[in-house]
Amino acid sequence: FISQKVCIAPVFASLWALYFSLFQVGQVFVQNN
Repeated sequence: FISQKVCIAPVFASLWALYFSLFQVGQVFVQNN
């Protein structure tokens, strides 16, 4: 079970980072308009 968490953690972190980056890009896009 521990190995599953170790495999899931990087995927969850990368998805969160992608969501955060998209959120930042969205804010900049709204501010520019």
